[in-house]
Amino acid sequence: MKKMSLVTGAAVGALLAVGVVSQADAATRHKAAAVAEGPSAAETQAAEIDSLREQVRILTDRLNAIEGNQAAVQQQAAQAQASAQAAQDQVATLPTQVKSEVAAATPKPKPSWADNTSVSGRMYFDVSHIDHKNNGVKQSDTGTGPYERTTGASRTTTLVGLAVQRACADARGKIATMAAEVFGGQAADYEPAPGGVRGPDGPVVGFGEVIMRWFGANAGEVTGIGLVRRDGATQKMPPFWEVGMVGVEVGVDEETGVVEVEQLVTVADVGFAINPKAVEGQDLGAATQGLGGALYEELVYDGPQLLNPNIVEYRVPRIGDMPRKIDTMIAERHDGVGPYGAKGAGEGALNPMAAAVASAVARATGHWPTQLPLTPERVWRMLNGLPPNA
Repeated sequence: MKKMSLVTGAAVGALLAVGVVSQADAATRHKAAAVAEGPSAAETQAAEIDSLREQVRILTDRLNAIEGNQAAVQQQAAQAQASAQAAQDQVATLPTQVKSEVAAATPKPKPSWADNTSVSGRMYFDVSHIDHKNNGVKQSDTGTGPYERTTGASRTTTLVGLAVQRACADARGKIATMAAEVFGGQAADYEPAPGGVRGPDGPVVGFGEVIMRWFGANAGEVTGIGLVRRDGATQKMPPFWEVGMVGVEVGVDEETGVVEVEQLVTVADVGFAINPKAVEGQDLGAATQGLGGALYEELVYDGPQLLNPNIVEYRVPRIGDMPRKIDTMIAERHDGVGPYGAKGAGEGALNPMAAAVASAVARATGHWPTQLPLTPERVWRMLNGLPPNA
């Protein structure tokens, strides 16, 4: 019956195509007749003039609408500026103590990290007090970068973050010493301030001014060094244990053996999430990789010959395989050795994923899987009491 329906649908499509061709032929004949008769030159010119007039009218209406919108925007901007000025005038009449309270209660704009979303860039900004628009983090380069015995993987935020903090603190200490030599006093008299240092007399002196005055030129450079070694909080290795947990809800098709993960919940214990969106992305990526090991990914051999050596035949999770509902949770206990109590993240949700899926399938069907991945064939054989077909 399904085959007959498809054949019928194809036949109807062919009839519609014939009908379109017939209408097109009729339109061609009408056009040929119109060309044979042909309008006069005066009529054609008059029609063109009317068309141009209509286009001019449409453009004029659009221009008027744009000018009206601009006027409205300018009026709103003027009103906002007047309101802001009135608020400033009102604050100016308050006592000094009240002014300070108002300033402290005024929300300060948070820096935008659109230009630099790296974790190192955030920590650099927090410690150095240099505006994020004026700082940047260069990718590692073996030609100019300092020595490091390993790439670090999940511990990059913890160990590199500590190095960044210490390098910034070292650079700030050097600048304070330079400021004391230039302006007088002791290095301890100069406190960190946004964009520079604050001297004993109160005003903030910018980094650029301190450096140029100290070097006696219009340029200069200050290098901060931050080292991390086996000492103190990083004496023991690994510096932390990555803890992750997942929960899944699955659906099993008993006729085909297909398993679908309908809901996924991940929990990442990261100490402190310096970049929460990056942590969520890392955790979801790890869970997705674990989903591949649970349901799809497998090297298939025929004797010594690998049968699926490429990405086409080696099945990995696709976007259509992802759960319809995903919840990512971040546990922040500030108990890590990294900056602000941070620990590593990115692999915690990978390891428990296969076990969670297998357990959920067992609870749903009453049969405990003994082999991964849970391909449709393996699940179907398990549900029907047949031995696995390795």
